[in-house]
Amino acid sequence: MTIPPFTAFDGKLMVCYGQAYVLSAECEMLMPEDAFAGQRNGLGAAAVSGGLFLVTGLHTGLNSANISLENSDLA
Repeated sequence: MTIPPFTAFDGKLMVCYGQAYVLSAECEMLMPEDAFAGQRNGLGAAAVSGGLFLVTGLHTGLNSANISLENSDLA
């Protein structure tokens, strides 16, 4: 069964020190080293279920973000 992609978040994220976190109810806390586990590079990390850690070019302030969930591996 294929699950169609859907938008998980579309709005403004508060960025502090170039970092932003998107957490579901099941993920109360997210450490960057856990989020990037098994990953060698990238601006986003999602190794922890229910959590997304993002690195931005903005140091502090509001940053627009649109986060879509896909049911496929990256090419």
